[in-house]
Amino acid sequence: MPVPIAGSPVILAKDLEFHHQDGDFKLQVPELRLQAGETLALVGPSGCGKTTLLTLIAGTLQPIAGQLKVLGQDQIQASEAQRRDLRLRRIGMVFQEFCLLDYLSARDNVLLPLLLANQPIDESAKTKAMDLLCAVGLGSVAHRRPAALSMGERQRVAISRALLMDPTLVLADEPTGSLDFERGAEVLNLLIAACAERQASLILVTHDRTLMTKCDSVIDAQEFSAQQTSAPRDNGGAER
Repeated sequence: MPVPIAGSPVILAKDLEFHHQDGDFKLQVPELRLQAGETLALVGPSGCGKTTLLTLIAGTLQPIAGQLKVLGQDQIQASEAQRRDLRLRRIGMVFQEFCLLDYLSARDNVLLPLLLANQPIDESAKTKAMDLLCAVGLGSVAHRRPAALSMGERQRVAISRALLMDPTLVLADEPTGSLDFERGAEVLNLLIAACAERQASLILVTHDRTLMTKCDSVIDAQEFSAQQTSAPRDNGGAER
């Protein structure tokens, strides 16, 4: 796995382009840099490309043109296996809908990245999962399944899962979108504090512009979106 040169950006994108199969949307990113430990809010209305940009960075989508380096790895030249390995071992993911497995306890959901990365789930791993849950106030409910947890508790489980592998980069897609204002603010503060403690970079995708004051920098994703009128080639019709 590539190791970034000291002082180099965690993310560097130049002249990045992506468009959808239906041909009515195009994402164009002239330049994007994210430094180590930096927190970036990616704002804008639905459909402007926030989630698309996040999935390009994560390597689950491939751009049609441009340059994209993430944690020292060229995401365009890397194989699917290399992108997956980077995503599993170096990038923490937080989703709006939590993406927890209903049949697993909170603790076992936190441990899931180890299983996906084919790493052993030993006693030290179980202790680490419990420590992460305790840090977000869920130690007493670690045995419960998602159905027995509140929405805010589920998102805190998802944050704990994202941090299990000690990621260098955390990508959070609308992490407060399913929560009320009070719970959303609580979860966001936990996420930002956890990343700061680990010196992990964070990209926070949100509709809520009031959250921008909590981040080091803000980018309006509308600056990257444009209407596409010519017929594009097939890129899988990903969600925007």
